[in-house]
Order: sequence, then structure tokens, then C-alpha cells
Amino acid sequence: MKTLLTYVALLLSLSAMVVPAATFQWSADGFAMINQIVADGKGGCAVLGTNGGGFYIVWLDKKGVKIYEKTVVNTCAGILSCDNKTLVYNMLGSPYTLIAVDKKGVETTVSDPAYNMRGVFMTTPNQPNVPRDSKGFFTAQAPTGPGTWRVARYTFK
Repeated sequence: MKTLLTYVALLLSLSAMVVPAATFQWSADGFAMINQIVADGKGGCAVLGTNGGGFYIVWLDKKGVKIYEKTVVNTCAGILSCDNKTLVYNMLGSPYTLIAVDKKGVETTVSDPAYNMRGVFMTTPNQPNVPRDSKGFFTAQAPTGPGTWRVARYTFK
């Protein structure tokens, strides 16, 4: 009986250690809608959404502080890549171009007049959502009443 109680106590303590959790870390609002979230792998992310002026791209660091934000008049087909040093997004124009942005907000246009730079996919958004990294995840959250959409960061703690 004593051995059985020991095993039960051990199983209960082990099951308590593997219970997943999600802890709210930060959020950023101001979106009319969110189309895409791409994690940077270090706790930050880039978000493609809309606001009152058109497509809205925001790059947030691991604390939710804006590194870069831009409202674009042309159609943005999606975020191609985001890490903690560079953001790359796809602009539809003639021809389609890629915009690379460094941490200081300096934009570099990547284009070839003989090719449309489409990124990965042919449908919109042209790029995949990557809403998580090894330590947490991001969610797009729509208001249940008046307000704006927000992106929120949660950790796995």
C-alpha cells in the first residue's frame, strides 16, 4: 500500500510539471483587422493588417515596442520574413517588389523589372502565418464591442 501511494504521489507531481500554460505578456492595438502575424524568433513579431488608411505593417520587439510601422497605399501581399534584424514584405505594383527593412527603419527595395517578386505563395496573403516561436505564441484578437483589433503575445509559462 505504501508503494502504491508513493507511485500515485510521483505520478501526480509529474503531471503537475507537464501542464502547459499560457501567460499574457503584451499587446499592441490599432488595427481595423489583422491578416498575418510572423514571429521573429526572439519574442517579437511583424503584423500585416489594415487601418483607416490602408494596409498597415507593424514590426514589434519582444516587449511589444514598435520598431517600424507603415501604412501603405498599394496592396501589400504579405510578410515574407521577419527576424530580430530584418523585416521583408511584398508589395503589389508594377512590377511586384519586396521591401526589406532594418532595425533602424531603413527600407531597401528589392526588385527586378523583368520579374514580379511574389514571395512564396500565389494567393493572398502571399506569405504564411508564423504565429509562434519556441517560448510563446501570438494571437489576433478582435474586439467584442467598440475598439480595434490587437495582436497579443503569450508565453508558455
